[in-house]
Formats: sequence, C-alpha cells, structure tokens
Amino acid sequence: MQIVENWTMVTGKVEAVAPSGAWVDLSVRSLSEVAGFPSLLGPALGGMVRVLLPPGVAPPALSATVALRVRKVQGGALFAHPSPITLVSES
Repeated sequence: MQIVENWTMVTGKVEAVAPSGAWVDLSVRSLSEVAGFPSLLGPALGGMVRVLLPPGVAPPALSATVALRVRKVQGGALFAHPSPITLVSES
C-alpha cells in the first residue's frame, strides 16, 4: 500500500479526552477538503474517530465542538496537524 499525503478538515464534538491529553474522541459532524490534498476520511462522517494530538497542542474541553486538520496514516491512525485546534462552539 502506497502512503499518500492527505489532510481533511474535521468538525466534531469532543466526546472523550485522554487523561494525558494525547488524543481526543470526536463525533464527526462535518468533513471538508484541504486544498491540494486528497481526503481519506469520507467514511468517518457521522461516526466516532480517535485523533492523536501532537505534543504542545492543548486538548480541547470535553463537549466542545472543534475544527482541526487531520491526516490518516498507514494502519488507519488519525493525527491532528500541529496548528491550534479551532473552537467552533461550546455545547
């Protein structure tokens, strides 16, 4: 399997946060393409995903609705871009 550089903007509600802050579980509300990159997350729409956060990125609060850039790597893990997570709204 060839690895393809890919990014998707994911918006979702934070359902769980690792005690260490290393990951968040999101219920995915919307997906949008990032210009110049394929999106590999289409099947995630409406489902739950676990996104690993890079060191130095503060995890969002539980129940917050957030938007972040995510890539899928070989093996299926999802990693957030190191840019800050955007708070869309609190619910």
